[in-house]
Amino acid sequence: SSSEQIKAQIRAREKYEMDKASEIATAKNEGLIEGEKKGIEKGLIEGEKKGIQKGKQEGLIEGEKKGKNEAKKELAQNMRNQGFEDTVITKCLNINIEELNKLLA
Repeated sequence: SSSEQIKAQIRAREKYEMDKASEIATAKNEGLIEGEKKGIEKGLIEGEKKGIQKGKQEGLIEGEKKGKNEAKKELAQNMRNQGFEDTVITKCLNINIEELNKLLA
């Protein structure tokens, strides 16, 4: 009977250790899943910030190009209205005659 008690204690201890190992494995798995979720969320936020920043930069560049083009167009039109020849206008604006015609079309 004492031998049976020892066997029961050993089985109980083994069961306890297996249950504990299972709990630890489950906790690790849950921790990994939670960490992955947080990592994805953080990555999305960072990606969005970088995307917005890049979009702003590209928008500024595009806006600057349009602004310069509008300024050239206005200047070319004013010069033409003042009677300047197209060859003079193209030299002042550093463009060729085709670009001038396209600009004023």
